[in-house]
Formats: sequence, C-alpha cells, structure tokens
Amino acid sequence: MFSKSKIETTSQWVSFFRANWQMELPMAIHSRGVDDGHGLGSPPYHPEFERWLGPICFCGRKPDPNVLNDRGCPSSNIPRGNKKDHNSDARLRTTKAFRKLRKVAPREFDALYLMCALSASFETAMQSLNERAERLDKPERYGPNEMVLLVVSGIDKLVWYW
Repeated sequence: MFSKSKIETTSQWVSFFRANWQMELPMAIHSRGVDDGHGLGSPPYHPEFERWLGPICFCGRKPDPNVLNDRGCPSSNIPRGNKKDHNSDARLRTTKAFRKLRKVAPREFDALYLMCALSASFETAMQSLNERAERLDKPERYGPNEMVLLVVSGIDKLVWYW
C-alpha cells in the first residue's frame, strides 16, 4: 500500500514525536486532595508526574560489592526523564500539532497518541483501538492495513501542523 521509504519516514517521525512528548517535565506535580497511601497527609502526586518519574523503589537494596555490575535495586537503572528546559519549543509545537490533529482527525489522533505519548507499539495501539470500538459499540475495526493508513495519514498531518 505504501512504499518502504514512506513507512521508514513515518517510523522516524513517530520516534521524533515520541521523544518530544517524553522530554518535558510535567506541568503539575501534585493533584488535589490528600495522599492516603504514604501517611504524610500531603497532596498526592499527579499521574503525569508519576509517569515521568518512572518506577520508584523503596526496597533500599544496596549494590553488592562482591557481584560484578550490581547496581542495587533493578528499578534504579531506569532513566527518570529528561531534565532539559521546561517548555522547549519542540515540545510546545508537538502539543499544538496534536491538538490540531485531534480536532481534524480524531481516529488518527487516537492511534498516534497511543504510539507517541503512551509509547504503545503498533500492535498494542491497534488492539486498544479495536477494544475501544467494541466497548463503545462502534462499527469500525482496525486491521494492520487500516492501522498503517491511520498512522501514515496522521503523521503527514502532524508534520504539516508542526
């Protein structure tokens, strides 16, 4: 349906937009209410901030000096986000482009949001769209060809808006 170079270019743009989504610190660190889980009585962390932080371990496992390349807790090796400037131009442009895409082409937005912002794979995004359509009793179902069409068309629009 599409040439190999078009698919490769689309894949590169998906990676580019995914990186832009993940490079900025979240705007909200705390949510409203009181955090019941930790007993401190402070406001709970906002879900976006928790996603940006990544897995946090409180096990306190220290590296074992007798084991080669032991770094302690396995989750301590996961990067915690990119601490570059808070509102980079690329991130703002990406957000605005996604907003425009959502208004013009909501199904393409859904597919690309899953792949870029939520880092879902092609298959996972396709499955998620199909599950959502079933849950909402919508007639559309997406196979690999339809999903490729949504992604390529959505990326073309995003690049134009960006």
